[in-house]
Amino acid sequence: MIHTKACEIFGIMHPVVLAGMGGGANPALVAAVSEVGGLGILACTWATPDDIRAQVADIRARTSRPFGVNFVLDQVAPEKLDAAIEERVPVISLFRGTDPTDIVARARAAGLVTTLQVTTMDEARTALAAGVDVVIVQGREGGGHMGPHPLWTLLPQVVAIAGATPVLASGALVSGRDLAAALAMGASGVHMGTRFLASVEAPISDQFKAAILAARDGDTVASKMWDLLWGQEWSGMMARALRNDLTLRWAGREGELAASLGPARAEFAAAKAAGDHSRLNMLAGEGSARIDSILPAAEIVRSVVAEAEAALREAAALIR
Repeated sequence: MIHTKACEIFGIMHPVVLAGMGGGANPALVAAVSEVGGLGILACTWATPDDIRAQVADIRARTSRPFGVNFVLDQVAPEKLDAAIEERVPVISLFRGTDPTDIVARARAAGLVTTLQVTTMDEARTALAAGVDVVIVQGREGGGHMGPHPLWTLLPQVVAIAGATPVLASGALVSGRDLAAALAMGASGVHMGTRFLASVEAPISDQFKAAILAARDGDTVASKMWDLLWGQEWSGMMARALRNDLTLRWAGREGELAASLGPARAEFAAAKAAGDHSRLNMLAGEGSARIDSILPAAEIVRSVVAEAEAALREAAALIR
């Protein structure tokens, strides 16, 4: 069994963490990952305090194992954090943004574990200075909002300054060999999003799941177009999604999109109402090209761990 410092801190069996994806990490998926020994993280940035309490209760009805909730730092309202702390959620996961020091201090004072997802060295230094328990390093290959640097360039730099603080790798990681590679680079585990979108429990449409399976190399695109359509700025970031008719129309033409937002947003709303995924955002990472099956979340965790163990044994056999 692979057991790392992150496993000890989270109180889990396997160093596999479900990313708290908005629209993709619901109680069923969170509980399924946690129950098999990973760490499920619930997306809570846009949930109300009552929603958070209800979903936490739902997860606890499904599993007694540790889990977490995720908030975007720039957009977490105090009352939402209050709800998570009052519910004694074991892990508070944060996504880059404003200074996390006060939130980390509040969570840790309540005896909760804290993580912060970072995309640059400056963000990593801020996370470490704030005293987070685990740093998550996200590469630009990941789905959804992502930073400017490749994972395998940023990860060893963060590991080098992290000291005793464990680091998780994130961004286009979908297999056990990815976990083995991350461990070899000094990470303490992996933080996976897109692979779990292609799970039985993921609350996305069958069309979205089929699009992930159909993706090949180069079938994702990073753009600011999504923020323009949503009317919500994420400073210094783009969002990565699967290519479709909408990305073909607007990716690389964000200036033209900004000049015609009214009609574009109306079309986007109509596509959402119709469930037309050719004109909707399907946030996913570059790892989509290596996903070829829809599996129960528990099976994904088990297969990732088993493949990683085999890969590490193969690597160890090379040492003479």
